[in-house]
Amino acid sequence: MIPVLYEAKETRFRTFGLGEIADAYEIKVTRERNGNYSLYIKYPLDGVFASVFKEEMKIKSDAGRRTKWQTFEINRVLRNSKDHIEIFARHISMRTQDIALKPFVNGSSIGAESALEVWKENLVGDDKFDVKSDILTLGSFNWEVDKIGNARGALGGVAGSILDVYGGEYEFDNRTIILHKQMGRKAPTVLEYGRNIVSVEEERLLDGNYTSIYPYVRYTPQPKPQEEASGKPHVGEHEQPEEQLVTLPEFILDGQYLDLYAQRRIQMVDLSSHFNDDKNKKEPTVEEIRKLAQKYLKDNNIGAPKVSIEVDYIDLSQTLDYQDFRVMEEVELCDIVPLYYPKFGITTETEKVVEIVYDVYTDSNHTIKLGTIGQSISKSLTGGVSERINALENNQKVITNNQKQFELNLPKYLLDINGNRVWYEKPDDNIEHKIGDYWFEKNGKYQRTWIWDGKQWVKVLDTEDLNFAQRAYDAAIAEFEKAKKAQEEINQRTDKELEEFRATLKNLALPEEAIKKITDAIKVDDIPSIKQSFDDLKNKVSETSEESRLTAEILGNNGKTRYNKNLLVGDPNRTKTYDEDFIEVEANDGGFKRGETYTISFSQTCELLQKVAITLTQTNNKGLKLVLTPIKAKMAPQTFDLTKDKEIISVYPLSYTAILTGDWYKSKQVDLNASEGQILALEMDYKEVVDGNNADLVLDWAENPDVIFDGNGGI
Repeated sequence: MIPVLYEAKETRFRTFGLGEIADAYEIKVTRERNGNYSLYIKYPLDGVFASVFKEEMKIKSDAGRRTKWQTFEINRVLRNSKDHIEIFARHISMRTQDIALKPFVNGSSIGAESALEVWKENLVGDDKFDVKSDILTLGSFNWEVDKIGNARGALGGVAGSILDVYGGEYEFDNRTIILHKQMGRKAPTVLEYGRNIVSVEEERLLDGNYTSIYPYVRYTPQPKPQEEASGKPHVGEHEQPEEQLVTLPEFILDGQYLDLYAQRRIQMVDLSSHFNDDKNKKEPTVEEIRKLAQKYLKDNNIGAPKVSIEVDYIDLSQTLDYQDFRVMEEVELCDIVPLYYPKFGITTETEKVVEIVYDVYTDSNHTIKLGTIGQSISKSLTGGVSERINALENNQKVITNNQKQFELNLPKYLLDINGNRVWYEKPDDNIEHKIGDYWFEKNGKYQRTWIWDGKQWVKVLDTEDLNFAQRAYDAAIAEFEKAKKAQEEINQRTDKELEEFRATLKNLALPEEAIKKITDAIKVDDIPSIKQSFDDLKNKVSETSEESRLTAEILGNNGKTRYNKNLLVGDPNRTKTYDEDFIEVEANDGGFKRGETYTISFSQTCELLQKVAITLTQTNNKGLKLVLTPIKAKMAPQTFDLTKDKEIISVYPLSYTAILTGDWYKSKQVDLNASEGQILALEMDYKEVVDGNNADLVLDWAENPDVIFDGNGGI
């Protein structure tokens, strides 16, 4: 799409604002996993909006292949002596950095969506957000405004944040914040050298990595009550026990990757929370600390080198060769994709997309970055919390393990009322399945539904691709083209067969001109087969309506021609009056979009206008001239001489401006709607002075005259 520029205070985005930014050198959007969304524009100095761009203005732009019509806010405009200016904008969700929370916010044993609702209800500022999550794990948090910082810090990036407690992957969709257990899907494509990879940059990071951990526990023993003289237990203030620091005798434990490093890198790990629970306080022992530390080493893969891979590749989903498989070739943020690059010895099927640079003008991915979980979280941290990077990553992995353990305890399937199994994870291949068993598979944000047909699992629904009707129609068009080409090789035709064929075409509501071209291009021998092809085409096009007619040809976003009357609002069969020089056409899928090309074709049958009779009356008519001028229709004016008290004229059923003049009467103008026959009384007024224009008049004198003539002396 072409991005649109809006004023800073725009909130509705129902118009095209200040206009489309169609003349930029480049527009790219960078999105990070659980991090920032930002937009960059390189714009010519002499461009239309060069002097218009200002901070806080809004820009509507697509941000990814499946992330459309997002709101960005300009936060920096860089002008220098070069031939261009640079505009930097942040996603509207980044306004969470500009608002705060109430002083004390907490939640106990609640789900992720409830935690987000608590966050939402405690916002301090002008911005409002909607929230959602599919994570069922229960967690607790306690935020104090001086420690958590701004509202975005509570979402992720500091200790005790929602991301820290529940894990997951954030999706920012304008002002809707969604925390997914897994946002991306397992992409059915592959990144491979020689196929779609242009270049690869691999970065291995040791900074922030540790080979060993130093576990410790800060523990305050429970005070021991003493008996008073009365025999009742009593604890005095001076008898409160002091806090103790407990460590292992060997102090540190090494991870499995120690041999990869020249020397140890030791991380301090605080395990106090396992022993200081208010509901279940217990005294730590060396064995318990060692057991927890070993589990920590394993769960968090301590010492594993962090690898970040930046891939410059060709987005095959935008090429003509892959149009039929474009959904399979699409790669989005947080997707899991296979990567094969033998030159670097990279062969993996589980690389996570942690950053994407998206080209807005071409609707394609420019570069993607693959990396380990947690790296993009590190980028979103600010100020004095950078030392918690590894702790946050480790907490995420522990949460993931806890979620997996929770899921293992759930039943693998449920039984419906008919006794069929309903699976919510991959069904066991080693058991007998019943016809009608269901399997609901989650693929990132999308859902797939499978049903057992007695031999195999058959996919009946995939929310990633619901455009079945379009594919059926495309297949029908291909079938038609194939049939038409075959008929061009036949040379004989008969009037009878051609007339039958013409009747078939008329049933498809094709224009007469199109019918003539088709019948001239084919031959008789194979007319029955091509008739059948048209019948098949008609059936497929008419899936939603048996009386479907091809009344509009609209070129859609996918670059293919689609015929479907249902894209238009209103009755496709309309009657247009002679004096109407336009037809209103409206699309029912959100209206026609500015910047896109639509081709609308229609046929029109003209019917002869039938004149209507207008009866005009004027008492003692002395002679009138009537001139009728059509108000809208492009027709010449009509003139009538009226000499009788009652006259009938025939006119076309249009709207006219009527002008009446005469020697005896004052001029008069009236509006005449001649849509149907009618009687019209003219009711003309006499002139105050009558000019005889040298006429010879024979007059009779009367005692009570109707008209007094001044004959300048009389006759």
